[in-house]
Amino acid sequence: MHIRRKILKATIVVMALLFASNAAAVINPKLLKQAQSNAPEQLILQVLKVTVDKKGRDWKVLATARVQEVKASRSGLKVGAEITIRYTSRRPPERPGWTGPKPTPVLSKGLIGAYLNGPGRDGAYRPAARSRSFTAPRRLRNNPPPGKQRKRAK
Repeated sequence: MHIRRKILKATIVVMALLFASNAAAVINPKLLKQAQSNAPEQLILQVLKVTVDKKGRDWKVLATARVQEVKASRSGLKVGAEITIRYTSRRPPERPGWTGPKPTPVLSKGLIGAYLNGPGRDGAYRPAARSRSFTAPRRLRNNPPPGKQRKRAK
């Protein structure tokens, strides 16, 4: 009986270690929505140029964009301003069964809604809501302005 308990404990420890190395939490959608609402820069942008440096799982993205609409801007951005967006998009591992947070999408040329932080010391803006930092422009237009959240019907 004593040996069975030791084997059971050892099995549990080994399984916990195996699963812990695979563990990556999926981010609650409510937290991502909150990050969007709290983003200091809420803009509609025309992405003009994108360069991606693909090294392993970390893809370094550098983009230039022109501000088309300003929903909120703590830094005082105006329509027509050109900004630089810089961030790293960490790609998920290529193995079956992996779960975890979605990577920040790699930008492409075109019109987008953006929830950003910045500018940083380098003058570049960065994603504020991880995988939901970039969205269709209509979705950003339909969100209430910061601090004026819609009341939900009960």
